[in-house]
Amino acid sequence: MLFFIFLLSPCFFWITAPRTLAYELKTAYANIIYQDMETLERFNRRINLGRLRFHMPQTDGSTMEEVKAKVDLITHRVQSVLDMYPDQMRYNIYLLANQKEVMDTYQTLYRSQRNFTAFYSPQLNTVYISPDRLNITILAHEIGHVVVENFFDISPPERIHEVLAQFAERHLGN
Repeated sequence: MLFFIFLLSPCFFWITAPRTLAYELKTAYANIIYQDMETLERFNRRINLGRLRFHMPQTDGSTMEEVKAKVDLITHRVQSVLDMYPDQMRYNIYLLANQKEVMDTYQTLYRSQRNFTAFYSPQLNTVYISPDRLNITILAHEIGHVVVENFFDISPPERIHEVLAQFAERHLGN
């Protein structure tokens, strides 16, 4: 039985991963997978750091370097707010082209229709998000789920997961 599951797991990922994504950007914490530079640029523009911009490290000004710095800054800040620092945490962010792709991906993975702006899949350790309605609090919320899931050996109940992710998003700038 275990062998059968092992054989199917790469197929499961292949079936559920969006087929149009082609590029990967690695940060200290995340692998950001996106289909084109325009999507990455829209993602970058939508992440307004507000007061956190004072903590942003210097970059060369390129979109790729800015995105890496922003995602790592937000990830580090979420860990600090939650006081949870998972060992060697790595996760994926799939930047999908639009809101419909986010909903379709959720439907494919969970056989349920939801109108989420973004969502985190703990089984795949992946955030699925579109720049369409993105803002820093939505990204912080999803990264909150990542941190909580990677911190505990046994995942907390869904309700506790949600409370901690909401806490992270609300206290991000404090």
